[in-house]
Amino acid sequence: MDSTTISLSLKLFSWAPGKYSRGAVKIHTLLDLRGSIPSYILITDGKYHDSNVLDILSPIPNAIYIMDKAYIDFKALYHLHKLEAFFISRAKTTMDYLVIETNFNIDESTGLKSDKIIELNGYKSKQLYPEPLRLVDFMIARMM
Repeated sequence: MDSTTISLSLKLFSWAPGKYSRGAVKIHTLLDLRGSIPSYILITDGKYHDSNVLDILSPIPNAIYIMDKAYIDFKALYHLHKLEAFFISRAKTTMDYLVIETNFNIDESTGLKSDKIIELNGYKSKQLYPEPLRLVDFMIARMM
């Protein structure tokens, strides 16, 4: 799941407000990686936040949704979890959590640096996502 923003002239497209008093549309796309074709496309104005797409998406059980950290919305992610779908995203650097379990049996040669089970600490975050999460630190080796 990702989005792209297309800048537009507000004089010509007054219906498409964007950031910084410019016009824009956003195209939110969910790719089905089995066929490399979009399975969902939503076109919005430029001010529509990426995470809002998760509120209108109909998750498929056992599907894996891969997204960037712009989609971090714990209420929506918990809804995905309850519908038995999976998600992968980068954690925000400001995420407040407590490590409740650490898996020390990892092979760092695969790029895996750590594997932890965490609980969110923030009052609101903990209410929106009350179950433990898995936090994996992975580093892709750069080729020279």
